[in-house]
Amino acid sequence: YLVIEKTVQVESNVYAVTPTGSTLIWTGTSDTFNPGSAHQVINGLVELVVKELEKLEILPKPAR
Repeated sequence: YLVIEKTVQVESNVYAVTPTGSTLIWTGTSDTFNPGSAHQVINGLVELVVKELEKLEILPKPAR
């Protein structure tokens, strides 16, 4: 039998942008195996990246 597997790798970069230029302040990569859809991968990845950036205090945590 034949098995076909998909692996999707996404690299996310966050830059601090100023009038004089930009600086890379965070980068992350993720691997997803056999994703159901692109939207599924993107939605899950956005949640993970935002949580990580909040944990590192790059993004402010939302007021609750």
